[in-house]
Amino acid sequence: MRAAMLIPFLGVFFSTSPLMSQQEFPDYEVVFEELMELGPTSDGVAAVSDLTITRDVATLHLQSGTIYLLTPVAGRTVAAVFLGDGTLSFAPNNPVEQEQLFRFYETRQVEQQFENLFMMFADGTLEELQQTLTFGAGSPPNDVRNLIEHSLKYLSDKDSDRFDTRMMMTFLNRQENGLFYAHVSEDRNKPFFFQIDPFSSESILFGHRAKEARRKETREIINQFSSLQNSGETPDPPGRRDLIRVGSYRIESTIERNMDFSAEAEVALDWVKQGTSWFPLSLYYDLEMDEVEWGNGEPATYFKGEENPYLWIRMDQPEPGDEPLEIVLRYHGDFVVNYPDEHWFLTATPTGWYPWDADGTVAETPFDVTFHTPERVVLVGLGDKVEESIDGRMTSTRWVTPRSFEENSFSLGDYDAYPLQPDGIPPLTVLVTRIPYRPLPRSGLSMQAQVGADVANSLRFFQEKFGPLLDGHIYAAEILGGHGQAFAGMVHLSYATFFGERDAGADQVFRAHEIAHQWWGVGVDGKTYHDKWLTEGISQFAALWYLDAMLNNREVCIEMLEEWRKEIFDRGDEAGPMWLGTRVASSEHPGDYQLIVYNKGAFVLHMLRGLLGDEKITNVLREFYMAYRGSAATTEEFQNVVEEHTGEDMDWFFNQWVYGNDLPTYSYSHRVDASPEGGFTVRVRVAQEGVPVDFRMSVPVRVEFDDGSYADFPILVSGALTEAELPRVDAEPKKIILNPDEAILAEVKTGRWPEN
Repeated sequence: MRAAMLIPFLGVFFSTSPLMSQQEFPDYEVVFEELMELGPTSDGVAAVSDLTITRDVATLHLQSGTIYLLTPVAGRTVAAVFLGDGTLSFAPNNPVEQEQLFRFYETRQVEQQFENLFMMFADGTLEELQQTLTFGAGSPPNDVRNLIEHSLKYLSDKDSDRFDTRMMMTFLNRQENGLFYAHVSEDRNKPFFFQIDPFSSESILFGHRAKEARRKETREIINQFSSLQNSGETPDPPGRRDLIRVGSYRIESTIERNMDFSAEAEVALDWVKQGTSWFPLSLYYDLEMDEVEWGNGEPATYFKGEENPYLWIRMDQPEPGDEPLEIVLRYHGDFVVNYPDEHWFLTATPTGWYPWDADGTVAETPFDVTFHTPERVVLVGLGDKVEESIDGRMTSTRWVTPRSFEENSFSLGDYDAYPLQPDGIPPLTVLVTRIPYRPLPRSGLSMQAQVGADVANSLRFFQEKFGPLLDGHIYAAEILGGHGQAFAGMVHLSYATFFGERDAGADQVFRAHEIAHQWWGVGVDGKTYHDKWLTEGISQFAALWYLDAMLNNREVCIEMLEEWRKEIFDRGDEAGPMWLGTRVASSEHPGDYQLIVYNKGAFVLHMLRGLLGDEKITNVLREFYMAYRGSAATTEEFQNVVEEHTGEDMDWFFNQWVYGNDLPTYSYSHRVDASPEGGFTVRVRVAQEGVPVDFRMSVPVRVEFDDGSYADFPILVSGALTEAELPRVDAEPKKIILNPDEAILAEVKTGRWPEN
């Protein structure tokens, strides 16, 4: 028997030294064509027996079969196919990811048999295979070509000339950067994917075919985490793995009377990674390029396929030194739609109208933007309006950001503007579409007054609780859409919230949530997608808090919490923890993001408020906001602030509610006895189910009396069974309630006190 061959590869290399000079780098279209026409070579065939390829926490064991090297891309071999019997072993290196894998496949370590393997690499795989195997001539079967064609569908879109961005960055720049990709399948309709992504600090990815995707050949990430080499490190600082860093924007955009859109964007690049030959920028897929040139007027080589959201630019200028490298882009297309009644305007996307770093850390940058629009249209941009003029039937406005913004947007409409100057808060302008039909709101106020009051009151409440805003003017603009979105100094509010009040405080919470983003998201952002709950969860909690404390509508707050609790328990442990951020949603359950990150996030802050009290939770959030105002923060940094105010280690709380997804069920009973000293004693028994034995929470018990008064007493519930005696009360209790007012995210059942 042939001895087992082992190809170990635990590290991820990030060498970016090019193998060829910049002048020898191929065009985008050449590389794309070579990728799409990958096929077996005539002399790259090798028999395989008992071969093991190890990549970080994954192992590909090829028991027997044949490997076929594929045709070169940009002058080098970057892909291979194996047909035969093999096994993929994959084991995440941390408990959160192990549980995430278990939610999908009821296992914490994958052992997947396969008959087909498609690999792409820029990590030394070719050399290792050549050292281990003997390659020669052979006649590949049709199955090889079929497997290549099927595998490429998950990485590319031929109609738009688009290929996986990370791979294109690697192959266009001829990097030897540690990239590795394996597509394995026993049933070709149910493939698995393992990838090492050198452009991400969480470089290890594992996934499968999305089960509920419009396009069948769509990958879905199940696991993503740092490599074994970097698992104990913090994420890399911005720029280390990016190809470029944008330093500033100067944009001139025109929207004609017929809504034709065009723009010229001057983009300053502060930094370009050494050896970069091509870099991508992101731009709305339906926008077409007219020309791209460097700041010195020389034309730039670029590529943007039809309906392709990526613009690729060839780096044929000296790298930036003391001065930024400027590039000028001119483009046009269908971006703004004017609906038939000529009152409603709809933009294709809030941020896709200007080019931004497509695949790296989005840096905060200053913007200088001029808009030319028809006189009948009202446009509001981000930052300060420093100029305004009218030329014929066109209006020009110039907007300059007073600080660096992470993104830029605008509001466009047939608006009436309602400026407000409420006491104690920044100036506020409500922009409402001019339409002849508006239902009469139940309050009797006009909708602009109703929305303006909510926005102003929530601004005042949040400023009192959290601290001063970063920006000095707020625009609240009606948009044609069912959603809301916040930017620096601006919120987009769905038209639905301007059409009369919905029941149960939904509109107040919706508006207040978007206003809260001026603190949580704009003021303090989450550092990574893991920390998204800090912006969405705190904003949702803040909106609920506003409804409770400012509008004195506690009953509606409790009803909302009850509804969220039921929905969260309906998903149970099938939904992941908040720590997964955007990854908590899956193709089968896309609603889990709203449910867990927004609503469970708000519930967790609600529980913290209950544990700490209003004064302490206010101090926690205010100190956290002021400490990280104008920057991004992590969950760990938020926990540190909480611990400063509690004086205790809060790992137990964050492990249970942020990093974990366990949900407790309490079954309780009680007994009331007359006390020999006078008054009454209350004894409570609580059985805890559905959570680990060390799960614990301080749970209030409410003792209600005949006169309508009540007293709340906290008890520590832990382990399988908790027994507690409450402080003696003078009057005989009428009712005993465990977990009143949805204090804890838990289900509660009542039982009978056991008879002796």
